[in-house]
Amino acid sequence: MYKNSDYYSEIFISPDNNSFLQYYITYDQSKIKGFPNGFKPGDVDKYFIKTWATIPVSSMEILDLELHRLKDKEIENFTVQYRTTIDRSLFKDVLKIKLLPGHSQEEAYIMLIRTDYGHGKDLKHINIDIYNKKKEKITDPEYSFISQTFKIHNFEMALHYVFIQVEKHNPLVGPKYWLSPCQIHEERLMPTFEAWKESQIATPLCILSRNIQKQISFRTYTYNEIISDDKFIQILKEEIDKIKEFENENPESFKVDMLSSEQIFVLPFNFIIPDNEAKREAFRYSRDGRKKSIKFEEIGVIFGKQEEYNYNPNFDTTSA
Repeated sequence: MYKNSDYYSEIFISPDNNSFLQYYITYDQSKIKGFPNGFKPGDVDKYFIKTWATIPVSSMEILDLELHRLKDKEIENFTVQYRTTIDRSLFKDVLKIKLLPGHSQEEAYIMLIRTDYGHGKDLKHINIDIYNKKKEKITDPEYSFISQTFKIHNFEMALHYVFIQVEKHNPLVGPKYWLSPCQIHEERLMPTFEAWKESQIATPLCILSRNIQKQISFRTYTYNEIISDDKFIQILKEEIDKIKEFENENPESFKVDMLSSEQIFVLPFNFIIPDNEAKREAFRYSRDGRKKSIKFEEIGVIFGKQEEYNYNPNFDTTSA
């Protein structure tokens, strides 16, 4: 069973070659990679962002995330890994995944879906694996390794690439992750799913959920607007209408809006404080490693204007 206390996220940002910033949220200080272990002295010249996160999606689902983006915004390395304890009431289609000879579907206990650069950029793929209670991988390798024939342009695309696979077994993963982090606003999950299903749009539910979440973030941080349940339903309907219009004009594409503002950094994952027990800190480092504590923003996006600095990059800008 996963809990809010399993949450961990750590971000290093180096917008220029003279300094870098560190933000982290954790319940366990031993998870912090820090400087100079996670972010090394020479990284200030090489990386725009290095980040790691472990994010519970529900009591039975968790995500492991990692992203290394270079100064030219090209992705050097990334990982998106979804892990879940198989709930037979939800994961009926797990029976379609072929197992090794001598193993039965009744043994299936853990499902892992992962995409990364672990085998090098020239061998892009996704893994779908089943484990038994002994932590033995019982998936047939022929069906576990699926080659990827397209380029993942940004980290958010990698998230959705995994979520689209998960949706075949658990359709609510997108709304849970984007709209109900740490199990808040769970009452919004089913209305989102039902409206998406009724609309018959081709765009996956996870992408619709992300578009809704971006619109909520924009209204909250730009206009200090409180999103009531009625306003949420209004945003839901508006985003479905936008997608319908887009699909009519672009039948081969999915609509994924990118939130942009002159005042915020946009993160490709939920950087939030689950509760008051979570430890959070922020630091600015000079090029030689001297550290200064700075203000920590409790947000899913990080405000870019701070003291004499005024950065406004998008962490997940599409690479050239």
